[in-house]
Amino acid sequence: MTSILTNASASAAISALRSINAGLQNAEGRVSSGLRVQEASDNVAYWSIATTMRSDNKAISAASDALGVGAAKVDVAYNGLESVIDVLSEAKAKLVGAKETSMDLDKIQGELNALKDHASGIARSASFSGTNWLNTDIADMYDTSLSKASVVSSFIRDGSGGVSVNQTDVDLSGISLINSTGGGILQKDDRAIGDIGGLRSNPPDTYAFFGRDRYGFTGPASFSAFDKVEFDITVDASVYSAGQTYHVEIDQALVNQVTGRNDGLVPNHVRWSNVLAYALYQAGVPATNGYDEPGGGSEGYGFISRETTGELGSSVSIANLTSTLTGGNAFGLEAGPTETNNNEYASTQMMFGNSFKLHPSVTFSFELSITNDPAESFTVTRDDVDAALGTTDGVVDSAADMAAILNNKLAGKGLIISDTGYGVRIDIDPAVHPVQGYRSTFTFSGVRDSISNPPIFDFKDIDITSSAISLDAYIDGVEYMIGEAISGGASLGAVQQRIEKQLRFSANMSDAIDSGIGRLVDADMEEESSRFAALQTQRLLAVQSLSMANSATQGILSLFES
Repeated sequence: MTSILTNASASAAISALRSINAGLQNAEGRVSSGLRVQEASDNVAYWSIATTMRSDNKAISAASDALGVGAAKVDVAYNGLESVIDVLSEAKAKLVGAKETSMDLDKIQGELNALKDHASGIARSASFSGTNWLNTDIADMYDTSLSKASVVSSFIRDGSGGVSVNQTDVDLSGISLINSTGGGILQKDDRAIGDIGGLRSNPPDTYAFFGRDRYGFTGPASFSAFDKVEFDITVDASVYSAGQTYHVEIDQALVNQVTGRNDGLVPNHVRWSNVLAYALYQAGVPATNGYDEPGGGSEGYGFISRETTGELGSSVSIANLTSTLTGGNAFGLEAGPTETNNNEYASTQMMFGNSFKLHPSVTFSFELSITNDPAESFTVTRDDVDAALGTTDGVVDSAADMAAILNNKLAGKGLIISDTGYGVRIDIDPAVHPVQGYRSTFTFSGVRDSISNPPIFDFKDIDITSSAISLDAYIDGVEYMIGEAISGGASLGAVQQRIEKQLRFSANMSDAIDSGIGRLVDADMEEESSRFAALQTQRLLAVQSLSMANSATQGILSLFES
């Protein structure tokens, strides 16, 4: 049926042509742009992901640029430190050479002045983009919150969608050569605590004497065949124990056996000491006449506890003495001891040195051994000082301050520590360490601080023509500066490595993001070109169909022609 009002075939052809043109337009857009998702309407999810990742990639690129600036700052500072290490090494060589007495110190000082100027110039010129890490203006170089610089290192989006920018910190206190308030590598360290109030140069180390009684010799005298000297000797008696008592007998036979004579004569204090030693041995006494000595205008001898009884005490005493020699002579034993050292406890004094201030970043340490027990380590911090003194400035001004600090740190360790006005007195506390005599001992050792022994001068102030500071002190100080500069260079080298790795990672990450976006939105050009060609063919056919549909109406019109 053919209608002159409605051309259904033409309508169908037009509809098909419209659909084909729309498809052809899409295909043409994909072929020309290379994208299959250009707008949100193409694929909401893919378009959203791709747009976010493109934004992230731009941020990563910006972070990489910033990282490059940071890398340049690090490189400039590193090269400056390397140059200063060379300058310091040359200065050290000049100082060592100056120890030769025939050298002209004025000429060497002139060379040193040139090196000082060169080092200062390096510090001032090591700048990039207005930033200089070697010539700083930090209020307190030792405050880590103030002496820290940062460089951008990365851009991060976490799993929850949050974003952040990471930074790499650089500690300027380890690399600054000259700081306006001090503390640079080429400057003295104001944190130095010197002698630590005397503890460094004169660490307490003491022990008590063995139990000892000394007697004056009242000989010579001879033993007849009927003479005898007898006594009881008590070893290591104390408030803790009655000790151990032994009976000793000396007759002519024993004297002759020791002296090699046959007349019983004891000619001097040395022979009497030998006789006593053998008599004690025969009696099984764990003590001996350990010495003979002149003293008080007369020759002397004595008894010493060897502290082998297992008792806590350390003492020697003579009792129940009898002698058949003329006048009851017992070679001085009858007169009693002229000197006694029994049951003593270790005690000593430490002279207080110079006042010092403990900076919050500095500690000092030592080891302490009491009664020969294994040494225990102790570290004193700024908080310890302020807690002991009730202050907030870390200043140790007097022997009283030092005593308070040690008392606070060593509480419960069995030492009694007190102030003598000019020093610190330290005693064993018997309630904690009751053992007496030579076993009563304490030793402070390994005294050190956390900043070693920093220089006491600025590099720019070196003057070997003056005697204010010795050549050895200059050499040691410059050597310390070299070590600090090397440490600073090592820390910058570590930052360089981290930045280089981060730059490589950022580049790889950017490439990976580009690839991921492409997988989501890029068009398959082979597929799209084939589809485009097919749609072009379909459009041609649709146009021909429309032409054929319209030609049918021409036949109807011919019926009305005359």
